[in-house]
Amino acid sequence: MKFLTFKSFISLLIFFISNNMISQEVITLNITKVDSSNFKFKQTGQLPKKIDEASGLEKSSKKNTFWTHNDDGLPVIYGIDSIGNSVKAIHLGSKNSGWEDLATDNENNLYVGSFGNNKNDRKNLKILKLKDPFTYEKSVVSPEIINYKYEDQNEFPPTKANMNYDVDAMIFFNDSLYLFTKNRTEPFNSEINIYSLPSISGEYVAKKVESFELSKGNMISNWITGAAISPSKKVIALLFHSKILLLTDFNNSSFTKAKFYQIDLNHFSHKAGISFGNSDNKIFIVDEKEFGVLGGNIYCLTFKL
Repeated sequence: MKFLTFKSFISLLIFFISNNMISQEVITLNITKVDSSNFKFKQTGQLPKKIDEASGLEKSSKKNTFWTHNDDGLPVIYGIDSIGNSVKAIHLGSKNSGWEDLATDNENNLYVGSFGNNKNDRKNLKILKLKDPFTYEKSVVSPEIINYKYEDQNEFPPTKANMNYDVDAMIFFNDSLYLFTKNRTEPFNSEINIYSLPSISGEYVAKKVESFELSKGNMISNWITGAAISPSKKVIALLFHSKILLLTDFNNSSFTKAKFYQIDLNHFSHKAGISFGNSDNKIFIVDEKEFGVLGGNIYCLTFKL
């Protein structure tokens, strides 16, 4: 029998206490637009041809190096530098089924979110966990598995009005993993749900801890396609196809009480991975290659609020 360590027990205790204290009221956001003079967005390089459906980006333990992956195909995570050069590749002993985002914890453990769920009918949702990939000498590793389901989903798929169980965005914060939904409701209601999970291997029910409503608009422009948290843990970035939402001044795990800032990039592509660099005001982004022509790049955004 495998017993929990004291640290793991405390992490689980904090997870369950915190999730019972947060309101699930849908919050309407007050968003401040960032003036174009306060940010700079530019392409820094191209991704290798083998990364043609980049979906997820996360800073590694080495300076100016990131992890990324495709959202299907080979179950491989790729290490790249800030201009897109390949530096390492590790094969995970698990099928690449809807890999959508990455996160790291304070010990550089890497989490791979296998939770792509376009039809909202998936029952094998999971997050793969492995230690700092740069510590592996082998090119093939077997990750730990966090299996889960959503506490409020009872139909697979649900009705069109309740299609809000697809996820492309994940962060690690305060010993827990937080997932942000990619709303597919018809008619589109622009609500985003935040679910939380322990960061320890096992089988869990993801708790819906908060919900917020984006500005009214079409579905595609309001899809969250990635998430990242800054080195200081004081800024969260949510990625969209042509904009970024920045959250600051959040109270512990109550993200809807944060201050929200919006950066309009004036650049539309299938952006699908986001990570902070070595500071709280520098972000890197990758996009998928579409039609073999558009995208497949890495970009850098610097900003001040």
